[in-house]
Amino acid sequence: MNVRKMISLALVVQITTLAAAVALLGVVPGVRARLAMADSVRHFSLLAQTMQPIDSSIGYDNTDAFLKTIQESTINTSTVYIGQLDLPDGARIVSVRGFGLDTDPFFEFSFRLYRYNLYSDPVWSPVTDLASSGVFFQGGKVEVNAQVYADMAVIDNDQYSYGISLVLPTAYNPPYQDLGVLRFVVDTSYTAFLPSVRRN
Repeated sequence: MNVRKMISLALVVQITTLAAAVALLGVVPGVRARLAMADSVRHFSLLAQTMQPIDSSIGYDNTDAFLKTIQESTINTSTVYIGQLDLPDGARIVSVRGFGLDTDPFFEFSFRLYRYNLYSDPVWSPVTDLASSGVFFQGGKVEVNAQVYADMAVIDNDQYSYGISLVLPTAYNPPYQDLGVLRFVVDTSYTAFLPSVRRN
């Protein structure tokens, strides 16, 4: 049984159980009960220190929770890291945030959420825009939001796998300037059925 069928079955069981509870409450004098739909949000976190560089020429340090580049790629034009995500099938992605450290007035880190087509071209497609920490930011810890593309927001694990692509250069003048990434958080929304009870 695939993931989507399992979720559908679990949803049917949930609705049936709640409907039975509502029916029982409905026979209590002075009480009105019904099922109400509500959006529920779940948060999924990807630690940057678990991400992998796309080529072996990249040198990095992830010993202090932050991922930092100490040797940029000599093979590719950008120093890129990839991290895979395990997201709930059928849910909708509502926000993608990156948390990092940026005291560098010249360089920045940037990232986006992507999906990888398991069966056909185009293989890689962006789910968010490319978000960056900003080259003029010197305030220390930063939180960066990536805008989600509405037509890509619904998660389909049968067709795609999902991940974060991170571009992370070295800081311009370490240790006086710093550039690193701590984690990414993906918020997803799905519909839950909850009993609504009122007294007459």
